[in-house]
Amino acid sequence: MLSSCLSVCRQGWIGVPLFFVGIVSLAFSQLVQEAETESIPPDQQVLFIDAKLKDLNNRLVKVKQSQSGGQFQSKKNSAIGNLNQLISVNGKNDANSLSIQTKLDNANQNWQNRTQEIGQGVSSVDERLNEASMIFDDLRENFAGRLEEASPSLSVILENLVRTEDEVDALTQLAENALKEAIRDYDNVQVESNRLAIQAVPELPVASSSVQSPPRGRQIANAITAKEAVSLGGSNRFAPSISTNAGSVGVGR
Repeated sequence: MLSSCLSVCRQGWIGVPLFFVGIVSLAFSQLVQEAETESIPPDQQVLFIDAKLKDLNNRLVKVKQSQSGGQFQSKKNSAIGNLNQLISVNGKNDANSLSIQTKLDNANQNWQNRTQEIGQGVSSVDERLNEASMIFDDLRENFAGRLEEASPSLSVILENLVRTEDEVDALTQLAENALKEAIRDYDNVQVESNRLAIQAVPELPVASSSVQSPPRGRQIANAITAKEAVSLGGSNRFAPSISTNAGSVGVGR
């Protein structure tokens, strides 16, 4: 109601007539629904109540299932794994580790708050549906064959189920919004933690592709390609002489 009043203030005086028209329309639609339920024959009331109870219970089960958290569990686990890697590399007091931990805690807390709120509403509606179902079963058992006498009570059950259906609609919308918000939060944490985890991995040293030639092998290569005789070092006094254009050296004996 407060949000509706604030909305009226923001819209100005033009929004006031529209606001009251909406209230009158809602009240009128509820009166029409109540008149319709009262005009339904008892046998059709029984069929309508039975179908409505099954439908609302099935919808409530879906709301409960949507709160399991399995839709984003893989994203959450991935973020936790990235956080553990950051901690192992940089420590738990590192700025990046603390940032991801904070974002993960906030996502967990937000999801917990929303599920608790929705869970309370689900429990309240579930209790009323069970109560309506018990009363309905008693009426069918006690007034079998003379449902006309139970028509006023059946009309009351119908009216309550119509109101309960509005609550189930609201809970369904809340559950969908909470799930979308949680998926977005955990997706953001996963993407950010992935980026930081990749940056935290140390780079492996790259081996040099150049191979140093052994000194002796280089000397031999230079001697082969040289235009003049090049000493290979480690000369032997018994080695034969080498003839050149400049003259000859005798062979030592």
